[in-house]
Amino acid sequence: MDKGKIILRKFKTIGISVLLFFVGATVAVIGSPTPDGYTELLNEKNALTESIEEQGSELSNKEKEIADLLVLKDDLKLKEKEALAKKEEALAKAEEEKKAQEAEEKRKQEEAQKLQASQNKTPTNVTTNSGGNSNAGTSNKKPAAPSKPQDTTQSGGNTAVEPIGKMVWKTATGKKYHSINNCGKTNSSKATQVTLDAAKSAGLTPCSKCF
Repeated sequence: MDKGKIILRKFKTIGISVLLFFVGATVAVIGSPTPDGYTELLNEKNALTESIEEQGSELSNKEKEIADLLVLKDDLKLKEKEALAKKEEALAKAEEEKKAQEAEEKRKQEEAQKLQASQNKTPTNVTTNSGGNSNAGTSNKKPAAPSKPQDTTQSGGNTAVEPIGKMVWKTATGKKYHSINNCGKTNSSKATQVTLDAAKSAGLTPCSKCF
């Protein structure tokens, strides 16, 4: 804008100088102007002055347009700079998010691998411990002593203790129960089988021959 003012001033100075030169040359050529000649010169001067002012006005308008363009240029540069800064910020943020996501995925993979390794290792330990416990139990366990057969008779010659639910044979008229259905004179066709408890409840006693 300062350059435009300087140009305008130079343009006005040159115009005035040309005008003075033109007036001086006219006076020198024709001598003292007549009233009509003076009026003509004055009109020419006014026309030239008006032309200079119009050109100065146009120059001022051009100067204003140039100033507006410079402001617009500065605004565009500022907006471009802001857009570039936002773009760089967005790229940096995206890069950080990408790195964070990759780190999270890596962490999850490592946890999954550790969990898988732990699951694969646990059954082996259980089997080993079970085997060790089994072996320890076997080695610590003493051989069971063979069970002694239960005495079927009580001290003093008492009759044997019969297991509950044992089946015996009896006759319709006999007072004893038998372990077989054809003991002595027992008629096997008439013998019936009952439980030992039932025979004892009926007052029957064991046969001395078959018991």
